Amino acid sequence: EILRCLVGSEMCIRDSCHTLRCFFVNYNISPDINQFILESFTAFDIIFDNAIMTLREGLYIYMRASTKKIIKAIGFICVLCLVYILYFNFSYYLSENNFLRCTLNEAHKSKDYTMCFIGPSTTYGSFVTEEFDELLGVKSINLGSEGQLPCDSYLILKDFLSDNKPQYVVMDVWYQYYMNNDIYYRTNTNSTIKTLAAIRPSLAKTAFGLDMFVKRPAIWSTFALPKITFEPLTTGYGQFYSLESCIDTYQYKNQYYFSESGTRLYKQGMGNWNYGKLSMDSETTWQGSYSSIATEYFNKIVKLCKDNDIELIMVTPGADDAYVLTMGHYDEAHAIFQKLADDNGIRYYDFTYAKPDVFARADSFYHNSSHMSSEGAHALTYLLIDLIRANPSDDELSGYFYQSYEEYYSNVDIANAWIEKDSDGNLVAKGLYGMDSEPEYCFYSRVHGSKNSDWTLLRDYSDDNTLTPAEYQDQDIEEIQVCVKLKDGEKVKKAYFKL
Repeated sequence: EILRCLVGSEMCIRDSCHTLRCFFVNYNISPDINQFILESFTAFDIIFDNAIMTLREGLYIYMRASTKKIIKAIGFICVLCLVYILYFNFSYYLSENNFLRCTLNEAHKSKDYTMCFIGPSTTYGSFVTEEFDELLGVKSINLGSEGQLPCDSYLILKDFLSDNKPQYVVMDVWYQYYMNNDIYYRTNTNSTIKTLAAIRPSLAKTAFGLDMFVKRPAIWSTFALPKITFEPLTTGYGQFYSLESCIDTYQYKNQYYFSESGTRLYKQGMGNWNYGKLSMDSETTWQGSYSSIATEYFNKIVKLCKDNDIELIMVTPGADDAYVLTMGHYDEAHAIFQKLADDNGIRYYDFTYAKPDVFARADSFYHNSSHMSSEGAHALTYLLIDLIRANPSDDELSGYFYQSYEEYYSNVDIANAWIEKDSDGNLVAKGLYGMDSEPEYCFYSRVHGSKNSDWTLLRDYSDDNTLTPAEYQDQDIEEIQVCVKLKDGEKVKKAYFKL
């Protein structure tokens, strides 16, 4: 059967050469070109016919001699797949301790949670569960994890719903995980491996694993597997996978803070801080495309919630202004999420567009450019609680959120600042700020051997952002500081340049 197909395809390919030859000859483009084409196709015919004959004879001989070997190879691949599926399914019992495993373990023990949060690291760093419990009268749990993709969220939610009947599911949607299929095919496999290790063995987990095995070569090509440990056998499952044990482990990580109920938050931001010139690679800059796999699993999550009579709420916690302005085309990413929400009748709150009088977005609200600090998480939590309670209409939402990227952009304060040196030796202060804003620049200097706090004024605030070599080279200056603010504004961003 294979040989007959091969012969048929060979004839199609071979005859296409004659068709092309006739085309060029009939149209008589040029005698020289025609002669060259005829000679080329004749040579191609000879080479092609000999190559096909050799391949056909070799394949025929090989198949007759190696049928058993081929069957063995196929069998070996099937066994390998089965071992792989069994491993990540049952590695649950000896998986390394991680926060997702412990929170899911807590959910399965309690079986009475009425609200949960799913999504990537911005999820567990943005919502304070005990505040929702107290002010909404729910029992909530945060199931966010590092790099959690929509496919991971779906599996986590399905596992959670096997023992719990929540009223609300809050899903954190962040453009980076919905941007294109590359993040599924080639990157971010670690989050899925951790998710598989945290989920109890089930048919859903097996089906998910097989689906990922087929669709994501980045997983099986590297033979990525959940790490296992035998410590639960000596420590005891209950103690090793307890939330208290996990918190003790994470306390050693300086970036985390834990509330009394075990909510994991990022530590405080640095106050009046500055990122400098942010640089984003292709994985964090909006590419203008949308992942079909993300859409597939988003729709599965929507259906799962509808089938279980759960209200699904989409949120984007909102990055710092500098991050949003640097990524580019945020309006396109927002529009995609808004359309997903509208098409499915889901509430969507994008806190990037939140107005300052309802969400101040102070520097201290951020642990870094895209994650909330504990202060920001509390402020965001209170606002989301207010929105869930009020369930404002589309007209009323204009009191909470800017209605377009242009409106948001025109109201951005100074976001960040940096200094660049041009080819003439000038130090040029630059920054990110709202559309049509009028920034002012103030320069200070510090000489060699002085303390970090000993700054001397070089030039007071003006709209001139350039410091010429004549203004700083004739002195024993080690470092230049620029302060940038908007006219009549109070917020200041500082940047430094070592000479």
